[in-house]
Amino acid sequence: MMRTMATKGAALVALALALNQSAFAQSGAPRPPAAKPNRVAVPGENTAPAAPAGPPPDMAYGAFQRGYFITAFSLATDRVTNDADPKAMTLLGELYAEGLGVPQDDRRAAEWYRLAAARGDSRRKSPASSGIRWRAPQFIRK
Repeated sequence: MMRTMATKGAALVALALALNQSAFAQSGAPRPPAAKPNRVAVPGENTAPAAPAGPPPDMAYGAFQRGYFITAFSLATDRVTNDADPKAMTLLGELYAEGLGVPQDDRRAAEWYRLAAARGDSRRKSPASSGIRWRAPQFIRK
């Protein structure tokens, strides 16, 4: 009985395809010509798109903004190690201050902020500007 139903089902599918075949066949109407480019590139001409204006994207901050804190920490650490990048130092300070991807450590955060400020990053000049205040011997959040 199952075999009979399977055979009938296959026959119905074949009949439907045969009746619908004309929908898939090419019509006798000619196709429109393919669009041609406005001009042909000269050999040796640079046809690649122009590079975007401005500085390259900051991958460490991009990872930070997307919530990939461990990736942001890794990329920022590489930039500090290779280039002594003050913006990467500020990012490390932020990660430590908030405990994002690393254990929260206000002392390390303040140290990274100090190093960044000493190298010219004005976004965090002191622990006070980061919402942290000094109280000997520890940092305490406001």
